[in-house]
Amino acid sequence: MLMRITEFRRQFTPASRPDERTVRAWIARGEIWGRRIGGCWYVDPERDTAHAMPAPDAGLSERARRVLEST
Repeated sequence: MLMRITEFRRQFTPASRPDERTVRAWIARGEIWGRRIGGCWYVDPERDTAHAMPAPDAGLSERARRVLEST
């Protein structure tokens, strides 16, 4: 089920809730499936992560990614 990162984070207890940047790092490393659609990041925690591919912009530096996200 495709959901926004904010919805995904709500599945964790407040004490263990990952930061949005952490979730995006998991996506970039292929640990969970996720994509940016329009201006929002989405994840699908039910999708098979054994074949997860890094996000298309995973090779960008964090600074370059912030610049792209701000446009």
